[in-house]
This record gives sequence, C-alpha cells and structure tokens, in this order.
Amino acid sequence: MSFDGKKTIVLGLGNDILCDDAIGIKVVQNLSQTEKQCENVDFKQTCEMGLALLDYIVGYDSLIIIDSIKTGKALPGTVSEVDIDNVTSAGITSPHFLGVRETIELGKKLGLKVPETIHIFVIEVEDPYTVSENLSETLQKQLDNIVKSIKEKLWGLVNYV
Repeated sequence: MSFDGKKTIVLGLGNDILCDDAIGIKVVQNLSQTEKQCENVDFKQTCEMGLALLDYIVGYDSLIIIDSIKTGKALPGTVSEVDIDNVTSAGITSPHFLGVRETIELGKKLGLKVPETIHIFVIEVEDPYTVSENLSETLQKQLDNIVKSIKEKLWGLVNYV
C-alpha cells in the first residue's frame, strides 16, 4: 500500500478510557501491527482533538481519520465514510469532528502544509460513555471484521488518495 507516493497518515481518534470511543485507536493499533510495510503511510493514534491535531497532520498530503460515532441509525460495528464538509450538518455527535475542518483551515491560513485529501471513516458504537479500557462485548466480538472492513476501504483508496 503506497497511496501513489503521497505521504499519508491514518489517524485513529478516540478516548482510550471511554469503552467504545476507543475503537478508532484500537483499529489503527491493529493496522499498524499488520501493515508495517506501507510505503509513505504512517499509522498513529491519539486522544487529542481540536488544534492539537495539527501536531499529527502537518506535513502529510493525505489524512485518513478513523473514529467512533453513535447515531443509533446503524448497528454497532457498521463502518461508514463521512464527508468532512457534511460532518456538522449530518447530526453527528463526536468531539473529534468538532473543529477538524476548522483545524485544517487554520493550518492553511498559518501557511502550514496540511493534508489536501481527507477521508473520515466512522464506526457505529454501542457505548461511548462508560469509563472502561475495554470495548463493549458487541464491538469486541466484531473487532476483526471492523479492521478487515477498514483495511478494504484503505486499499480502495490506493488509486484515489
């Protein structure tokens, strides 16, 4: 996987002590262990949000975010792609999406090299609020399938990112 020579970051977001909110972090940890030979692709995870994301994304051509979402409109474990321009108008409630677009825009205004191409993959979760370092039983059982789905979506971007 090289994403056509563009420098890409796959960034897992979440809170590692809030049950299912950690799914983005856990998926990217898994990917970083199984996809180590990726040319020009870095896999990172963070609990940071807002302006702190600039520390992770500056210098990359492409950004792929993996995060949790709770809409109640899909079964837990469902993986979807969300357009960054529609994030706030889609009724999505995730602290990680508040300000991602604005953070990118600020980076541009500051003259920083921020990603031009952005893909956001979200995983429907069951319980993003309980304090726990473990995923809910539902998501834990689906973790391998979720990682496989994300991996397929990443491979699908090879010609487009």
